[in-house]
Amino acid sequence: MLVRAIDIKIIVTIINIVNIVTGQVLFNKPDITYFKNQGKKFSFEIDSYLEALKNVSVVTEEQFKKSLDFISEMAIMLAEQGLTEINNKESEKKIEESERKFRVILKNQEMQY
Repeated sequence: MLVRAIDIKIIVTIINIVNIVTGQVLFNKPDITYFKNQGKKFSFEIDSYLEALKNVSVVTEEQFKKSLDFISEMAIMLAEQGLTEINNKESEKKIEESERKFRVILKNQEMQY
């Protein structure tokens, strides 16, 4: 019995652009005995553990794949927007530095005349 979740992390350059984490899902109805044994093995509070298990969605692999495809596309879109923002800020800094240098040159030329 495997509980699945989606965790997508996109890092561009050294900056973490996007983290998308979903809730957990199951592909089959949970085997309560299995989870009860897992709870005991890991010293969980069994009643609340099994109660939480009731909130885990059971989906088909096809539904899971469709959701994963959508979330992946969304993560790519967000990463592209983040990268564009980073590039725009870097360009702004370069423009500001260029303007600063230009002002210094103009000021030096004014002082010569």
